Amino acid sequence: AAALEALGRELFEREIRTRLQLPLVELVFAHRDRDHTVVLATSATSFQAEPVARALGIEHVLCNRLEVDEQGLLTGRVEGGVLWAEGKARAAQAFAERHGVDLADSHFYADGSEDVASMFLVGHPRPVNPGRRMRAVAARRGWPVIQVPEPEGPRGVRPRGSAMRERLLSALGRSARPRRALGALGAPGRPRARRPRRLRLRI
Repeated sequence: AAALEALGRELFEREIRTRLQLPLVELVFAHRDRDHTVVLATSATSFQAEPVARALGIEHVLCNRLEVDEQGLLTGRVEGGVLWAEGKARAAQAFAERHGVDLADSHFYADGSEDVASMFLVGHPRPVNPGRRMRAVAARRGWPVIQVPEPEGPRGVRPRGSAMRERLLSALGRSARPRRALGALGAPGRPRARRPRRLRLRI
């Protein structure tokens, strides 16, 4: 298990970090800056999902976690059942109940047809670059669709010099200024007195 965790971190740094889509990174930070509860809900394994969550400052991760025995070896089983389609929707419901999240005031971002069930849970479903079935459901239900262009690569980013853009570039493993060291992402602020809207993010 430890070897897979190390491999997951290595692959994220080598292959994934610079492919994160800038508008979606900005969306995550926008929710965090409003003290919303941000959750990464994915059918990926923890070895794949945790590095992404750490880079984006996402505290809560719902994903497929492989069972590990007392010797630190994988057993071949998944803890608590597979998160996929209705299974992911059930996990999101359970999280909401445990944390007092109002799903009617929550957002869910996803692209695949397997996440239609989760979209029905929240008051603000937001398909992102949806596939055919998700797009058809969105059209029938009147869900706003977010269309994000394909990543342009590190040289395609044009920093504006703002503090927000510095944070975005840091998450993407880039820098707006030559030879500047990348800093850690800021932690979310303390919750406000009023109940904030909530966010579910899926990749």
